[in-house]
Amino acid sequence: MSRRILKTADDRAVAQRVQLSRRKGWRKPDGTIVIARPGYWGNPFVIGRTPREHRERDPRLWEHGGLATYADDHPLTRAEAVGAYRAWFPTAVGRTGRALAEEAGEVLRGHDLACWCPLDGPCHGDVLLEAAAT
Repeated sequence: MSRRILKTADDRAVAQRVQLSRRKGWRKPDGTIVIARPGYWGNPFVIGRTPREHRERDPRLWEHGGLATYADDHPLTRAEAVGAYRAWFPTAVGRTGRALAEEAGEVLRGHDLACWCPLDGPCHGDVLLEAAAT
């Protein structure tokens, strides 16, 4: 199974990221919440999409996503898309009208999070895990 195991200082297992797979026989572990696009918890900042494309799709992503630091025609890397998500996340409003970070803390706490990102690289799931742990 593709998962990154995290431990607390007293060696208790904590919520972790799980990499989704299309491999025959692979199953999502019980209690795991999928945070990939196009789902509710998916990162709206798309790897390879430029800040201009993000702004045209949703101006709110430009205002609060940290995209202004990149050239308009610069395709985002995985690390940059995660950085933009990290900048946007505290300002985002969820489907309940409350802060998305607050909602993540309640809904995702105690659950492993599954995404397509490689476990050894940056992922917006790390931001969600941090929010869920607070």
